[in-house]
Amino acid sequence: MARTDWSLNGTVQPQDMNAIGEEINQLREDVDHIEIPSASVTEAGIVKLSNATNSTSETLAATPRAVNSAYDAATAAQTTANAANTAAATAQARADSAFQLGNERKAEVVAALVAKGISASTSESWDSLIAKLNSIVKATGNAVTADVLSGRTFSNAGANNLIGSMPNRGSGGTVTPGTTNQTKAAGYYSSAITILGDSDLDSNNIRSEVDIFGVLGALEPKLYYEYTVNRINPSVSSTLELPFTPKIAMITGTYKSNPLENSPTDLDYGICYLLSHTIYNNYLWQYTVPGNLYIGKENYNRDEPLNGLLLYRHVGNSSKTIYNVVVRAWG
Repeated sequence: MARTDWSLNGTVQPQDMNAIGEEINQLREDVDHIEIPSASVTEAGIVKLSNATNSTSETLAATPRAVNSAYDAATAAQTTANAANTAAATAQARADSAFQLGNERKAEVVAALVAKGISASTSESWDSLIAKLNSIVKATGNAVTADVLSGRTFSNAGANNLIGSMPNRGSGGTVTPGTTNQTKAAGYYSSAITILGDSDLDSNNIRSEVDIFGVLGALEPKLYYEYTVNRINPSVSSTLELPFTPKIAMITGTYKSNPLENSPTDLDYGICYLLSHTIYNNYLWQYTVPGNLYIGKENYNRDEPLNGLLLYRHVGNSSKTIYNVVVRAWG
């Protein structure tokens, strides 16, 4: 065996070198005969290196290159995972918000159903609430509050439970036409409004050129004038101005000598004058019975209006006077 107790002052002998050589040779021989088994998960041994990153072998060892590839893949996967986690968190937040909004909308739907007298609860499913919504009769009208009787409720296409404002006027009653306008206030009447009529509302009963409720009158005015003259002496004339143009005139009187005495020769007579435009000695009319009583207009011109009657008695075959003269004229 080679010496092992060497010191700094020791001397190497040939036999020492030989011993060392022998031991070295023996060591080489021993090393050559060493058998190292392959490594496994249960036993140490020789391991073969591999660049694969997708192998399932339990006897190969990854090289730095394989580790780096795996690291890069893991880093990329981590980045993807982080993005996925962020997206998932965003989706969760949105889901939570949607859930909250859904709960709020459900509460509103439930409140709307309850307001319409329909039992509902937020614990019900949406399918149940939707079925109840579909059962509601939806309003489609266009009435407004002024169209509906005051105090009555109604719905239209825009809102429910509206309250009418139309005044209740009660019974319609009867309207009698008068000289001024009569207004029935706007509102609701529980019965018909009767506007009285009259069968006498006829054009023949209304003066010409007068319009009453659209009926134009056709009745010509019937004018009348009466005037009394105590007497008409011989050769004395009397003029009577009328307020209208007469169509018919009548004169009556008594032809006698003494108004206080009755005589067989007394004569009661009268004449009737029509506007026939009969001209005699420039008079519109004359009467030639005893007394020669004229009625008309002296110096008559056909273009003039007949607005007066001229009465007189000529001096004739008698001195008698006409008494109790009454003039009547009709327009």
